[in-house]
Amino acid sequence: MICFDRRSASLFLAGCLVLPLARPASASFQDEKPGEAQSGDIPPMNEDKPIPEGCWFKKIHISFGKQTESTEPIRLKGEYEFENTSGADQEITLLTSSCKCQELELFVNGEKQSLEKKLDVQQSLKEPIKVPKGASGTVKLVFDVSGPAGQRTGFIQVNTTDSKMPTFNLTVDAAIDAAFLVEPPLVDLGKMSPVEAKPWSVKVRCMLDGEWELAEKPLDPITPGISIESVAVGTDERGKFYEIKGVYGPNLDEGALGGNLLFKTNREGRNVLVGVRAEVKSKVHLTPGFFSLNRFKRADGCEDTVYIWPNDVANEEIAVDHVEVVESNCKEGGIDYEIVPPTPLDPAKGVVDVEIPRRTEGGIPAHKLWRIRVHVKPGLELEGVARRLSTTIKVHFKGDGMVPKTVRFNGFPY
Repeated sequence: MICFDRRSASLFLAGCLVLPLARPASASFQDEKPGEAQSGDIPPMNEDKPIPEGCWFKKIHISFGKQTESTEPIRLKGEYEFENTSGADQEITLLTSSCKCQELELFVNGEKQSLEKKLDVQQSLKEPIKVPKGASGTVKLVFDVSGPAGQRTGFIQVNTTDSKMPTFNLTVDAAIDAAFLVEPPLVDLGKMSPVEAKPWSVKVRCMLDGEWELAEKPLDPITPGISIESVAVGTDERGKFYEIKGVYGPNLDEGALGGNLLFKTNREGRNVLVGVRAEVKSKVHLTPGFFSLNRFKRADGCEDTVYIWPNDVANEEIAVDHVEVVESNCKEGGIDYEIVPPTPLDPAKGVVDVEIPRRTEGGIPAHKLWRIRVHVKPGLELEGVARRLSTTIKVHFKGDGMVPKTVRFNGFPY
């Protein structure tokens, strides 16, 4: 687990064992019965509510108060004691937790009862459990609140055959305070070209009392393309801080989205996560990136076409410069690569769209569409004893900030 600034917590919930069951802001519980299951998915908390008449439980809510986030698991333990005061033998027909962040154990008269997982989220009884008249028991809870700072709430549903308590919700909460404050909580560099390099910086403050230190280098693994230029300590009216400066790029992969850096501190089990986000886009769309010429007669040769156009056809212009053969097992001169520029726009005809094979999103304007025609010459010869043609080429473009595109193809001459 890792430490986050409170405001950035929502960006990382997918990897955390948290329970985002917050009370709806519009709800009013003035007329509700304490602990009684209400309509909707999220029952009210029982904090500060009296134990209702006929309830078996001596405690209906556990508040673990404030905890400090940690890179180590935070597992809080609590118990709900109960007694069958109905005056008759009863059964517990359901005992289930609201989320997998809660682990339950059930004891009746000191004997542990069997629970099973359901849907990898909840625990429940394998079968109803008999609770004799006057019998006592305990529901033991382990509440995992590891992860980012924020409020955790949860509930445990208990169903019984007692008419005074047919269904009841025990509740639990905890507040996780940030150990470190990262400003800004997430670096957003916006859209970038793969050859761009953008500087970024964050300030890190410790929210705990006492002296603290931050490592000069992040822990491995480091996201490709992110580099650290400096980690410097400073002070201001708010106290001590560390300023981390870095750069994202160049030589980024198209489609990259940034990454995270984890810095170790001298506070045991508490490290600092710095998130850097960007949208790395190429100006060029190319298809297909791989194709097969399938079986073709060696004596006849064959051909296929690679289509290239700007990602933003309304605003961008591109120009193919040359084709480079990176790797091929055909003998020299066996394949030609013809660069076909766009068809000039004829004002009299207007925009003419060209349908691209295997593309379903519609045509591309002919005056923006480039083609690379791959001509396999008749009588193709392969190196050595190879029986399959295998070739990789790079298409290079004119202009700054343009990244070559790779195309692979194969074929089976006979």
